[in-house]
Amino acid sequence: MYIKVPKTEILPKSFHCNRRFQAGREFYSFMIDFRDVPYLFDFKLDDDKRAQRKLNMTRVNKIARYLSDNNTDFVLPAVTASINVLPEFEENGHMTAGVLTIKKRMFTHDGQHRIAGIIQFLRDFKYKQSHPRKNSWYLKRVSIDHAI
Repeated sequence: MYIKVPKTEILPKSFHCNRRFQAGREFYSFMIDFRDVPYLFDFKLDDDKRAQRKLNMTRVNKIARYLSDNNTDFVLPAVTASINVLPEFEENGHMTAGVLTIKKRMFTHDGQHRIAGIIQFLRDFKYKQSHPRKNSWYLKRVSIDHAI
């Protein structure tokens, strides 16, 4: 089962991030506002190219309910995603800190249920963009390995 994502694009989108290297590959860690999540991740992938489990909507709904019940005090582990287009990274005076510009939707490798739960939460509970939620409405970290 797939989560429907909006057809509207908000890309490109820029984020302050940290850049690191592991096994000779770059990856980036940054925070994402929940309201941007539906526009940044893609769930449509042919089964033969799929690297993760199919979405379990019961689990997705539990995550959405958890976010609703704990909307100012919740914990979600980091999500790992990849992108098949080299993102732009502009250093901010240091080689590990800068601004990352993403021009294409990312594919989730670890955390697809969390991403789908956030999208379901936004739909079910009619989250309004003008509604202030302080820092708790940010996904803690997303790492992108464009070389995958």
